[in-house]
Amino acid sequence: MGDRSRVAVPALLSALAGLLVVVCVVAPVLAPSMYEGLTEQLVAGTRGQDVMALALVPVAGWAAGATRRGSLVGPVVWLAALAFWAYGYALLAFSMLATPLYPVYIAVLGLSVFALLLVGAGLEPGRYADRLADAPVWPSITVLSLTVGLLAPVWLILMAGGIGDGQMPDTANVFVLDLGFIFPTMITAIVGLVRRRDWAWPLAGSLVILTAAMLGSLVVADGIATLSDVTADPLPLVVVFAALAAAALGTSWDLLRRLRR
Repeated sequence: MGDRSRVAVPALLSALAGLLVVVCVVAPVLAPSMYEGLTEQLVAGTRGQDVMALALVPVAGWAAGATRRGSLVGPVVWLAALAFWAYGYALLAFSMLATPLYPVYIAVLGLSVFALLLVGAGLEPGRYADRLADAPVWPSITVLSLTVGLLAPVWLILMAGGIGDGQMPDTANVFVLDLGFIFPTMITAIVGLVRRRDWAWPLAGSLVILTAAMLGSLVVADGIATLSDVTADPLPLVVVFAALAAAALGTSWDLLRRLRR
């Protein structure tokens, strides 16, 4: 995807999304009253997401430039950053949070999704397959399988509890996005890797990086909750989040190293 004309539009959309992410992160710091009316757990979760979303702004900018130069690393990292923004701000937008930032949440979601689709359409899977021809598939398969295998049952149990109580928890939108979209996409990538399909490499790479970012943000959120004397996730679940995030980060680093050769 080194053609400058094909990168220009998604780069513009990504830059606009990144600018609005900065607004979403900075505004509540300057005006904490924006989060009035939200539960303490939801505020902690939102702040944890803010930390990761902000960290990905320069990463997305670098990835867009690397993609323009024809790098194989750039599009994979860029897709992961865009997917994180789309996921995180979809959670906020679908939660119907009554804050002045609500229209901005929708804007970040839309910009990120359209940029993601354009970047994905410009991928050249054959180049990834050639570069990674001798790379083992099991690290990525393991990370994605553990993510689905460990978290899907937890979400289903929590969902069942919500159904039994007659009211879903604040995190119900996580069930929708993970069980309806993220986990099926991970399973698709796993099947593709097993069958050594060209398209599976960039898809799996982006998903592994996304996993590290999403679970890392949950660990940060739990840390913020603990420091704020707010009820955090149970310790065993936090340990699972941290372990999976570390494994995903290590796998991402190895994959990106191989792509840079």
